[in-house]
Amino acid sequence: MPLGTVDSASYEPALKQLWPQDKLDLIFYREHAFAALMSKADDFVGDPGKLHNVVSYAPPQGGGSFTEALANQSTGREADFIVSRKSNYQIVTIDNQSAMAAARRKGAVVPLLQKKHKDSLDNLSRNHALWLWLNEGGSRGRIGSQAGAVITLTSPADASRFEVDMQIRASLNDGSDAGHVLRADTALITKINRATGEITVDAIPGSWTNNDYLFRNGDFGGGYTGIPAWLPTDRSTLSTPFLTIDRSQDAERLAGSFVEGNGGSRLETVKSLAKDVRTLGGGRPDYCFVHPDDFYFMELEMENTVSRREDIKVAPSGRRGATIGFSGLMVQSGNSKIMVLEDINCPLGTGYVLQRDTWKFHHLGGLPHRATEGMGAGGGRAEATADAVQWRWRIFGNLVCLEPGKNGVCVF
Repeated sequence: MPLGTVDSASYEPALKQLWPQDKLDLIFYREHAFAALMSKADDFVGDPGKLHNVVSYAPPQGGGSFTEALANQSTGREADFIVSRKSNYQIVTIDNQSAMAAARRKGAVVPLLQKKHKDSLDNLSRNHALWLWLNEGGSRGRIGSQAGAVITLTSPADASRFEVDMQIRASLNDGSDAGHVLRADTALITKINRATGEITVDAIPGSWTNNDYLFRNGDFGGGYTGIPAWLPTDRSTLSTPFLTIDRSQDAERLAGSFVEGNGGSRLETVKSLAKDVRTLGGGRPDYCFVHPDDFYFMELEMENTVSRREDIKVAPSGRRGATIGFSGLMVQSGNSKIMVLEDINCPLGTGYVLQRDTWKFHHLGGLPHRATEGMGAGGGRAEATADAVQWRWRIFGNLVCLEPGKNGVCVF
């Protein structure tokens, strides 16, 4: 349907035509494999915004005879992971003078609306997909060294998590504990060398030190409970309560399997992890996610094997949305046929072997959706301190692992 002339009073119907669900899906999921593949449920309701994810990890016990079964019976054990609903916002602002100037030509305001919202949705999609691969602390990288106004990250691959004009904060800790605190002052990113992992800022605060964790301003301690939180590589922390649970009670079933590759073959490490997920956790893994750099080396390793590339198609939002394709490497491990996919948000040097149907993103409202409360006639709201109109895109939700034991993580 042609949009025709669009003025401030007809922004809302124009936006509905510009951003139907299939177009939102293409922006949100086309480059983010795990975000597209995981199940979603618009059911994160209730106050104070907490979800009880009950995981059974020890079945009821019995005995060989009736007498022994009666004497030895147990009720089984469940872990109640209490997951909090998190918020992720993106704000779009269009100044009225630009809108009025564009509206003088038929339909000219449409490209303005489309560009502003697309750029904002691109950013929200990247942050949503990234948060799925961070712990709830929200750290995007660490300071390796500092020289003048240049920060060199400990891992150059983490530069993909930062943007020019992003305001960042630092902390001695990763933000995953209530006792962690931010250091004073913020810095504004003015330049990025993504190949070398160098970030230039307006000025590095004097309190920041090497090995500090870096955060987008506002994210500290407020991110999703991402995959690395559910499947930690630091196994010494399992006795520390995670969502109220001491996971050392049954490490593999409550925190997934773990394999240390010790610099060996990535393919063999993934196969070893898949074996442990089956034997230790009772899972049937079907996907493995790795960083593109690790995917590249796995592809080289597999050139002389019978494993091959395969394509899949997925509808992230069901029938009402778009269908998106991904290409991966097929790996056979025992009875499990595993598709290895690259995801730019996956931490470099790690591999996550997952059973897809054990992951779900519970959310409230659309994923994403525009705020409609207090809208004006044109679908936006007047800025209080500027002659402009503002729209708000948002996500309310969090990632849940229904059965951590049927998944695992390895370090290459």
